Amino acid sequence: MFAVLGGSDVVWGPILGAVLLTVLPEVLRFATEYREMIYGAILVLMMAFRPQGLISESTLALWRAKLTGQPKIAGQDGVTRRTRP
Repeated sequence: MFAVLGGSDVVWGPILGAVLLTVLPEVLRFATEYREMIYGAILVLMMAFRPQGLISESTLALWRAKLTGQPKIAGQDGVTRRTRP
């Protein structure tokens, strides 16, 4: 579940997923009866809208470009990358 939420492309994805899934029960303490339904809704929404997780290589490249002031985003740097079969 950690990798599904955070993303499995980079190391930081499962770490973020673990932190979020550890903090989420405390945040949802007021809704104990609906907690499992909220977990399910979050997972369905993640798989529908962000199947690569919250953090992916392209997300990190985008943030790196924003923080360093470079206008490049992932895939536009002219470097040929091998894709997974």
